[in-house]
Amino acid sequence: MEDLSIQKPITPALSTTQPQCTQCGNIHPPIPSGQRCPLMTDVETADGKKADLSTFLAMFKTVLESQIPQRGIKDVETFLKKLIINLTQFCEGYKE
Repeated sequence: MEDLSIQKPITPALSTTQPQCTQCGNIHPPIPSGQRCPLMTDVETADGKKADLSTFLAMFKTVLESQIPQRGIKDVETFLKKLIINLTQFCEGYKE
């Protein structure tokens, strides 16, 4: 008979059975084959160099963490959707 007793769950990030991600170097659930790890922060530029976005993402997170409560934003999902649209429009219009 199957044991149906309640067991304490293992936190996936702390599990030693999960391998280190070959893309980002962190330990997390496996990424399906052919997909880019969402924790990857580097991107190849037009001239073939690697640009690390981790500093920008960390600073952007800090801005969001301060602005959401400071501005009294209640609907964070809508706020973030609008932010993504504005950021995309900015990127599409960006010229060097």
